[in-house]
Amino acid sequence: ENIIIYPNPAADEFYIGLPEGRELLGVALYNIRGEKVAETRSAVLSVAHLAGGVYAAEIRLSGNENIVKKVIISGD
Repeated sequence: ENIIIYPNPAADEFYIGLPEGRELLGVALYNIRGEKVAETRSAVLSVAHLAGGVYAAEIRLSGNENIVKKVIISGD
């Protein structure tokens, strides 16, 4: 999949870049313990409130497709 998360590492927010013709339904961010710590329906997710570390971004796309990408937060 040509889904891009940038910047990565992120400090304040990150963006989801999708290939043309793909529709973003939502993004959920999970910490290393599997707890959902943030969620949005847009292509921008604020992470300024999160501690630094490795997170998993679950990207929900049209066509009932879910893709998981690693995101590094460079916060506190």
